[in-house]
Amino acid sequence: MVKRIIKRVIYSVVKFFFYIYRPFIKKDSFSRKGKSLVILKPDALGDYILFRNFIPCLLNDYPNVILIGNHAWKDVVHFFDDGLFIKSIFLNRKRFFKDFIYRISILIQAHKIGCVDLLIYPCFSREGQRVEDICSIISAKEKIAWFGDTTNQPFTERNHTAKIYTKLIQSTERVEFEFKRNRNFLSVLLGSDIKNLPSVLMLPDNNAKLDDLPERYALLFIGASAIFRQWSIEKFAQVAEFIRSEYNLAIVIGGGPSDQVRAGELAAVLGKGTVNLAGKTTLVELGSLIEHSIILVSNETGIPHIAVALKHKNIFVISNGNHYGRFTPYPPDVFNSYNAIYPDKLLKMESEDDRINCYGRGSDLDIEDISANTVINLIKNKFTR
Repeated sequence: MVKRIIKRVIYSVVKFFFYIYRPFIKKDSFSRKGKSLVILKPDALGDYILFRNFIPCLLNDYPNVILIGNHAWKDVVHFFDDGLFIKSIFLNRKRFFKDFIYRISILIQAHKIGCVDLLIYPCFSREGQRVEDICSIISAKEKIAWFGDTTNQPFTERNHTAKIYTKLIQSTERVEFEFKRNRNFLSVLLGSDIKNLPSVLMLPDNNAKLDDLPERYALLFIGASAIFRQWSIEKFAQVAEFIRSEYNLAIVIGGGPSDQVRAGELAAVLGKGTVNLAGKTTLVELGSLIEHSIILVSNETGIPHIAVALKHKNIFVISNGNHYGRFTPYPPDVFNSYNAIYPDKLLKMESEDDRINCYGRGSDLDIEDISANTVINLIKNKFTR
């Protein structure tokens, strides 16, 4: 606790001197014709996927767009969206929150952007002073964000950081699907209804194909950002065996570097012919893996956002109901091939409103309450050839 306080004091002192000397920091020079816009989007991959479809709507009014994003999805931006931005800055979230020298370096990069016409921070759950220092440091004629909720910062800090912005868009704190919330933000920002924007997110054709893949396969993405949301290897194996025998599909295992041990265990159970790519693909390559799979079974809600963006026909998501109604499930009017499986306690609740109220801001339900047979039966009923 004492160490944390000392770090905060040192950061405050360094930031104070930075603010004093920032007029002497040389600005970057851009060739800009028309208005400039900065988008601050430092959250996860799924959040960016749910927002990126709206960026072209801004280009008529703001042809010069600068993105400040999360380095975790840097490859996705460079592969698919480089043409949308005149400049991109990516921050390492772990370092940004723990290393105040690195945080100052990001603030310097943000300051060097120079004066812009508009800055937007379209994250409903704003992240508090350290992230919003970025908004504070950028010179902009207008700064617009959500008033938002208190998921990521206490009530008092939300009111304090509100002073950074020229306008805060008000919205009910009721949980709402994130794609629709983004659409509402842009509609207010642009002063026009953009409900006719195609609700299915679309990525360009992915040419980052991997060699030596089976011609027809199911992709099992076993990763989850929290241990309590990881479904057991034994149950994944049962589902994989069913898919292999019922649909004559090979099995490809996907996941991040932290999933390699569990992926190795699953590959060993499934035996010959199983392809284990956990921790061995970039995000762009993972997009290609998803795009060419026949079935996607995922233990993480972030990866299915890419599958939806690619209009995948067979998406099966095993979830403990975390952020129910905000990131999962997809409303049918947004995408209708997203099939989610939740613990019985959630499903047995009387109404959708009750489920959202209980689990929209988090869930402590045990994902192991979901049986392999439940997933298998859903695949039987929903699989599209």
